[in-house]
Amino acid sequence: MNNNAVTDIVYAGGDSLLFFSYPTTIQSLHYDGKINTIVKEAGISLQQLTKHNDEYYCLNRNEVNFGLLQKGVYKIIFADSLLNSRGLVVNAIVSLYEKGVAFCTNKGLFIKNNNQITQYLTNQNVDNILFTP
Repeated sequence: MNNNAVTDIVYAGGDSLLFFSYPTTIQSLHYDGKINTIVKEAGISLQQLTKHNDEYYCLNRNEVNFGLLQKGVYKIIFADSLLNSRGLVVNAIVSLYEKGVAFCTNKGLFIKNNNQITQYLTNQNVDNILFTP
């Protein structure tokens, strides 16, 4: 491991887990004990990791941007650009499985399903949600 603290971990499929090695490294752990570094410097301090299909959303709560790991490529996304609303702060990202991805923000709940974005609880601070498929 690059660091001694792990802030979040998810099952990546097959024989591996994906985890954050605090503060900015994304690594994978395989059943045989081998650890691979996926992203050495995420550009943000990492607290939450959400898997949605083959995408991994990474964030530091209460920030304006988040990371997206998609097909081995990592990039920083600014929430207000993606969700078309100025001044957004992302509190949490939750997979809704086939219903899309939920972005809990200081300006409401945004659900992205394919390329369609729907806003709920407009101008409300949504800290987190619980979704049961």
